[in-house]
Amino acid sequence: MALFKLGVMVLGLMWSSACMSQTTLILSVAPEIKHIFPMLETNVAQAFKELDIEVSFLEIPTARATREANSGRVDGDLLRTDEYQDYVPNYMPVLEPLGAIKIKAYALKSKKLDTYEELIESTVATVRGAKLVADLQQIYPFKTVELLSWEKCFILVSKRKVDVALSTPHYAALLMKKHNIANLEEKSLELGEVKFYLWLKKEHHHIAEQLNDIFIKMKADGQLGLF
Repeated sequence: MALFKLGVMVLGLMWSSACMSQTTLILSVAPEIKHIFPMLETNVAQAFKELDIEVSFLEIPTARATREANSGRVDGDLLRTDEYQDYVPNYMPVLEPLGAIKIKAYALKSKKLDTYEELIESTVATVRGAKLVADLQQIYPFKTVELLSWEKCFILVSKRKVDVALSTPHYAALLMKKHNIANLEEKSLELGEVKFYLWLKKEHHHIAEQLNDIFIKMKADGQLGLF
């Protein structure tokens, strides 16, 4: 009987230990990200599973996700650019990016915007702290108008209040569809690309380091990417 009780106790301790070793992280994700990249959550969750870590995705707007990150109530964000650290200093990226997307200029269909000189002569709508716009402005010194959101940028360009909005094609298409904007078009100028990363709390640096190698392998095998 004593041996039986001891065996039950040992099994209980083993079960408790196994439960405690199972880690679950909460990652915020913007609704538009889920729409544009529908397979990204599944693929990233698979990467975490290789480390015996479960992830739960919390769908919340971008601005709120940043507040939640600074409050420490979430463990990371699924997809942000490298400027995110300026807003959430307690976060770090997994160094291997999830992918990169071209930056394009959007303007009225009637507006001629075929050269960089024409871009320099234009006024570009931007939002506070938008590194992708600031970096391009260092190369092409165009004027800017700072607005509260990317949505507002596209709306004001469509209303002829500002000349140009800069964005990635998929996000631009989403915004124009949402606001029924039909008088803008993507221009042909090549403006480089922006890289997107998975971000985690710095206290999870050991996980980020391991995910870096897993991301590289999964991308090589065609199992991970934005598209």
